[in-house]
Amino acid sequence: MCSCSKMIVGVNKAPPPLELLRFRGGDEAALSGQFLKDFRICLTCGEWHQALHSIGTLKCRFHPLSLNEDCESEFHRQGVWPCCGVSPDPRDPEFDATYVKGCTLKDHSARHCIPCPTKVQEADWPSVLRNSLHKDIELINRSTQTSWEEMVKRLHYRGIRIDPRTDAFYLSRVDDFMVEQRLKHKFYKDERLSVCLRIRHIKGVEVVSYNEIIVDKGLTIGQLRRKHFPALGRITLQRGLDDFGEAVRIEELGTLEEIEAQEYEVHKVS
Repeated sequence: MCSCSKMIVGVNKAPPPLELLRFRGGDEAALSGQFLKDFRICLTCGEWHQALHSIGTLKCRFHPLSLNEDCESEFHRQGVWPCCGVSPDPRDPEFDATYVKGCTLKDHSARHCIPCPTKVQEADWPSVLRNSLHKDIELINRSTQTSWEEMVKRLHYRGIRIDPRTDAFYLSRVDDFMVEQRLKHKFYKDERLSVCLRIRHIKGVEVVSYNEIIVDKGLTIGQLRRKHFPALGRITLQRGLDDFGEAVRIEELGTLEEIEAQEYEVHKVS
């Protein structure tokens, strides 16, 4: 069996043993969706997998943004992925083999690098998948006092979500929250390095503008002004009774959560 795997480009493991390939689960044989038990090869990582135990389990990775091949992006230089700041080139100091295949969780997929569709609604779950999900759903129903973030860590199907509009379950086949975060923020590997500032530009008693700005937390307030308020001279950034000058770095305003929970005012220094 091991020699067969060497004939398939990109496969990392030998095929499963024949007795496992022939297994159909006894009592589950009459349930719909038996094709989900077939073994396939993931196009991204080359792992053998069954869709039954892959859909909604987020056991693979991908890059939600294309490599900066010919130019830099807002937060990262040429030659790295803008979603994580890692390079695929072993000669580059930002190379990290752990992140070459991806920085964001997704399902294994045999047909597309990004699973399609990216969501599987509860109404579309075949019986064999619904049966396999039973333990996780029971755990969710019992864990009323546990935060969703903590509870998901205990699930096999970590992509399970609840649609707030219909109150029905669905399986997300990509980590949709992290995709949204990486498309918007600066990340280095798994660390978020930017914040969303809600800023009012005040002139006298008049509100000139209100902006939500994504900024690198390593910038000083002076660098923030030059990038986002170039028409102004020196400024101060005010938060309640606190007043911050241009030499202060954004990261000195607090944790990411503390910074994003507040609103700020920009005042031109006379």
